[in-house]
Amino acid sequence: MTFKSAPPGSAPPRPASQSADGTVRRVRAALVAIFPETPERGTPQSRPEPGHADAARSVGPALYVAIQAAAVLAGTIVLLLRIANIPAWDTLYAEDQGVYLFDALAHPWHLLVPYGGYEEFVPRLIGQLISYLPLTHVAAPFALAGAGIAALCALFIYHAMDGWIRSSWLRALVGAALILLPLAPIEIADCTVGSPWYVLTALFFGLLWRPKSWDDGRGARRVRRRLLGDPRLRLCAAGTPAGGRAAPVA
Repeated sequence: MTFKSAPPGSAPPRPASQSADGTVRRVRAALVAIFPETPERGTPQSRPEPGHADAARSVGPALYVAIQAAAVLAGTIVLLLRIANIPAWDTLYAEDQGVYLFDALAHPWHLLVPYGGYEEFVPRLIGQLISYLPLTHVAAPFALAGAGIAALCALFIYHAMDGWIRSSWLRALVGAALILLPLAPIEIADCTVGSPWYVLTALFFGLLWRPKSWDDGRGARRVRRRLLGDPRLRLCAAGTPAGGRAAPVA
């Protein structure tokens, strides 16, 4: 058996390790373009990229609010249309009727009564407000409240990811994932009894909230504590056992 050497002047074969390193560098560069890096403490920071305030100034405050309101409205409509067969606005689901509506009629404004180990403050509050409507018109408000809460949580997730994901389209995709959750139409969509699960998801992203337009991380932590330490949000999250344990972490 004979071995032939490479002809003079030809480049040696490229090692496999160099090819792997090049692939890793390309993947890392692609990820850095999407996810911003956190500067180390004490290092000079570059000028922050435009945040929500700059976006509001570029399009005008009124238009900026209108765009977000339209997004919430679109998310609400999408969730309402995800229920097949009988329309969601023409039915009362599970405890929305048998517990929250009936209890509101029998014991008005008893909002902190546990049910099955759950606090369920938000569903009871919504049921209490809806109980003042004629009984023939209560189905639609329950469905709208459930879908609206989910859409608002999706919008909050979009903003909470501002410090983690540069692309607004990718942040919108993260928020839309909550609206398009495959299992949602089975049980939690378009009903107030399922709304605490959406709030619980928003609470998780609130714990990760890191506004990229703020140079001082203490400011982000301060606002995060004020938001997640709000007793009203704690009552919302307390609708689920996991939320009751997660809220004090803020």
